[in-house]
Amino acid sequence: MPGFLHVLDAIKGAGCRLVSPLQTIQWNLDKRYLAVLAAIGLPVVPTAFIGAGDQSETIVTALDGLTGGCMVKPVVGVGGYGVQRLPDRRALAAAFAGGGIVGPCLVHPFLPAVTSEGEWSFIFAAGRFLHATLKTPKPGDFRVQVMYGARTVQRRPEVADLAVARQCYEALPVPAQIARIDMARLLDGRLALMEAELIEPQLYFHDVPGAADLVAAAVADLLAGWVSRDRPARIERASSGQYSAPKGVAGGGKRRAPSGIRQRRYGSDR
Repeated sequence: MPGFLHVLDAIKGAGCRLVSPLQTIQWNLDKRYLAVLAAIGLPVVPTAFIGAGDQSETIVTALDGLTGGCMVKPVVGVGGYGVQRLPDRRALAAAFAGGGIVGPCLVHPFLPAVTSEGEWSFIFAAGRFLHATLKTPKPGDFRVQVMYGARTVQRRPEVADLAVARQCYEALPVPAQIARIDMARLLDGRLALMEAELIEPQLYFHDVPGAADLVAAAVADLLAGWVSRDRPARIERASSGQYSAPKGVAGGGKRRAPSGIRQRRYGSDR
């Protein structure tokens, strides 16, 4: 992980603009961001965060409202790695006491809707909703990732469900040009946020016809907006003599083919 962040920091330091800014990636790496989103009033699945040094008694007390099974996830993880499903509070306390689970991690109730209805994913890019999918685990499993046999299909969400997903996306406290909002239904039927995936999220190009085109169009619009906003500054630099076009660009000299390569005229096969 430090190497990943170091590369991104080097890219930023070179003057390149990241579609997902370094600030966003750093914020989204640790799932404790869910506590921030819950604090600002977003509908987040009830979640307890367990530190590396917490005792089993503290864990059970933090989950007083837990009546059924629970999910345990590392605060930094991907693709369902390290995720466990436990049947009750007692099993959770025993797992911590026996070293089967080591913090920091998060714990939230197991939602039966994940195995019946599935987990929703809402894809947003450049400020607009693109498409939604429903991911259902294979029989007998709880994980919704394809490597565990889960199935992903495109679905048209209800207006109310999309409104909740959009609320979560628009309230993110960091820039999120491309985002996947993962949600599941609570016992009362409301959708609640499971995760907000902002770091190169899976966008289901293989499962949703036309998804790649939708994302490409959104990114093209984003880049066009950047160019439009940056153009006045470039014009000002050019007029003040601070900018000179490089060779091969209009005003910067004639482009020549590398030696040994024959130049081809447009409209000719010769």
